[in-house]
Amino acid sequence: MQLHLLRRLQKLEETIHPPQSHTFRYGWRIPLPPDYVGERHVVAENVREIVPGLEWCDFVEHPGARPGSLGRVG
Repeated sequence: MQLHLLRRLQKLEETIHPPQSHTFRYGWRIPLPPDYVGERHVVAENVREIVPGLEWCDFVEHPGARPGSLGRVG
């Protein structure tokens, strides 16, 4: 009886909180000018959901270190 209740409870919890799925982002990369020298980072902008789990966006390069990096490498 307890095993049956535990299985039913687990099944109910899965329907309430479905497993996380991955989201894939596709899009164009907009680079900095070719003569730019220095650190750069990429930001996904104009994100639009096409279907659940699939997004289209612009990957835009920005000068400098990524915000919040505090000079960390990696």
